[in-house]
Amino acid sequence: MNNPAERPKGDDPLSQSLLDQAQHLAGLLIFTGQIASAIRMYSAYNQSGSGLEEFAPGDVMFLSDTLVNFEFLGEYVAAGDSKKVIDLCNKLGPTLAGYIGQHAFARNPRVDLEAATSHLKGLKRLYENLATDKDRSHGA
Repeated sequence: MNNPAERPKGDDPLSQSLLDQAQHLAGLLIFTGQIASAIRMYSAYNQSGSGLEEFAPGDVMFLSDTLVNFEFLGEYVAAGDSKKVIDLCNKLGPTLAGYIGQHAFARNPRVDLEAATSHLKGLKRLYENLATDKDRSHGA
């Protein structure tokens, strides 16, 4: 359902905004699962001698570092704090983009950093629009 034509459409702008938000949050959940799967390959679950053992300390550090701020993102979304969501997306997007090409991610090609940064940009846009709409309604 990554094709926009296949996604459900909202009947009104609010419904569409909620559907868009759900798509971006779902994309970020998929990303966190990709990271967890990659980290798992460095653990006791993978006893196949994949050759990753020598890279484990550094790779696990980089992989797990991508997840650190998602707890805060969830808290800010749950609280409806548009400013904090926007600020965190502004911080986290470039951080993840900076990891593109890092060896830890080259060894774990299923981790889609570009999709994650795209979803963060989309989520940021939605919350910027929400904040703008809120400002308009308070000024009217």
